[in-house]
Amino acid sequence: MKTILLVDDNNYIIDALALTLTRYTTYVNIMKAQNGREGVDIMNSTPVDLVLTDLDMPVMDGYGLVEHRNRHFPHVPIVVMTGDASPDVLRRLNALGVAECLEKPFDFDVASHLILKVLVRHHGIPVPRAEALHPVSV
Repeated sequence: MKTILLVDDNNYIIDALALTLTRYTTYVNIMKAQNGREGVDIMNSTPVDLVLTDLDMPVMDGYGLVEHRNRHFPHVPIVVMTGDASPDVLRRLNALGVAECLEKPFDFDVASHLILKVLVRHHGIPVPRAEALHPVSV
């Protein structure tokens, strides 16, 4: 079982991503945070295998969360989602070691495939290759 931390102040996005991910695999535990500060608290108390974070949030933004990950959990892969995927933002994310970025709005199936591909790449979780992923029947 791998733990994915979803961080966004938009409950709809977090809930929809969690639901979509569980349609593709039962091998993940989903944790949710409303902002970077809550994400840091979870990462400091619970082993996390992947973080998906928004950039624009109150209390602590996604950049702060990425910097915390870089200092304390550099082995944890991170995927960023943002409504501003401008060249400047992408350069800043690349400089922070973020290799994967989802531009909002995005398709939840596409986001789930990307998240699972990153988990496979970093942790070898037992799911089919991302190109072969199909929802689990409910």
